[in-house]
Amino acid sequence: MSDKKITWENQIQYYFTQMEVGCMRAHGLDLSSYKDVRNNANAILERVSKQPDEPLFMPAGRERWPQGQIDDFKRWIENGKSLN
Repeated sequence: MSDKKITWENQIQYYFTQMEVGCMRAHGLDLSSYKDVRNNANAILERVSKQPDEPLFMPAGRERWPQGQIDDFKRWIENGKSLN
């Protein structure tokens, strides 16, 4: 685990692929938007933490995020969801 502060600008925004951004935008959630991800962070964490065969798994039809990425996203939430 790194001591570097996890922020939207230095790390979290890069977790979402263009495909995921486009797909979720069609459902009213803009994963390229700090505000949308911040406001929906707990729901996103719940979904990316699921196994691919579970209902509401995210990213649908894709591989599960690596555990380190999930852990970093969780730390970002726990530490206040910093922009920069």
